[in-house]
Amino acid sequence: QDPLRPPQPCSMSQAAHKGHGNAASDTLRAASGEKQRKEIFAATQREKDRLMQETSKYRLQDGVQRFSSSSCSADALSQRTVGLVSKAEFARRRAEVEAEEESGAAGPAVEESAAAEEAKEEKEKKKKKKKKERTGSLSFEVDEDGEGESEAALVPKRPKKNPSVDPDSIPDLAKEASKAEAETLPAPAPAPAPASAVEMSKLPVGYTCIKPVDGGFEVALEVMSTASAPRTRVSSISSHTVSLVVKGTERGGEANSLLVSFMRSVLGGPSVSCDILRGHRAPVKTVRIAGVDGGVDAVYHRLLMAHKVLK
Repeated sequence: QDPLRPPQPCSMSQAAHKGHGNAASDTLRAASGEKQRKEIFAATQREKDRLMQETSKYRLQDGVQRFSSSSCSADALSQRTVGLVSKAEFARRRAEVEAEEESGAAGPAVEESAAAEEAKEEKEKKKKKKKKERTGSLSFEVDEDGEGESEAALVPKRPKKNPSVDPDSIPDLAKEASKAEAETLPAPAPAPAPASAVEMSKLPVGYTCIKPVDGGFEVALEVMSTASAPRTRVSSISSHTVSLVVKGTERGGEANSLLVSFMRSVLGGPSVSCDILRGHRAPVKTVRIAGVDGGVDAVYHRLLMAHKVLK
């Protein structure tokens, strides 16, 4: 066609044919682009996998170890690089810190192996000891440690008697030794003298609770009778009266009978007589005592002992 000629209008069939041809070319271009995109994506993924494999040995798998080791190494490096240092010095100190960390990481494994070896050796020793105990002392087997044969325990034999020697002519060495030892020992100390009897307590000056009278003594008593008392006893001794607690009641003269029996038992037993002179129905009484040897001091001493013992 002449380029100077204006374009002629085309028919509808020609337009449809042109549109169909453009759609096919677009489809081919789209398919080619999709293929190229997939190839680029696959190449990128392969490169990514390769890089991950190369850097995996430099990565720490445990997060705790990552932070702890990095912080420890950073602290150690910061402590060793105080102030301004050159690049070569910094690299040297960093290499030293990394070497120390590697040796420290290998340390626990070495310690565990050493502990396992020690436990194994200890177990072997115990096993050998038990086996040796089972074999007994009279064993001629070779020890497992290679120390040689174990010595047999020697049982001492009793010597036989010589029939040509008279037994009576042999001196008894044991008796002679004991006799010589007895001669060298000092004489035994004399036995201590028996303890003297308890000194008799004397009636204090100014005490009027016990008075001497013709044929005996008069004792001023203050008696409290009750059935709930654990026992009859002397509760106290004052300058003017002797206080007693009688286990009994006032009905039928029971308390008076118990009082007389108690005074006789304390002051000497059946040989002592005790009679109530005044206060048969009153708590304050006066009794007459006869048959007590030793005077006023003896009566006071026996009442005082009863007060100390019977509480």
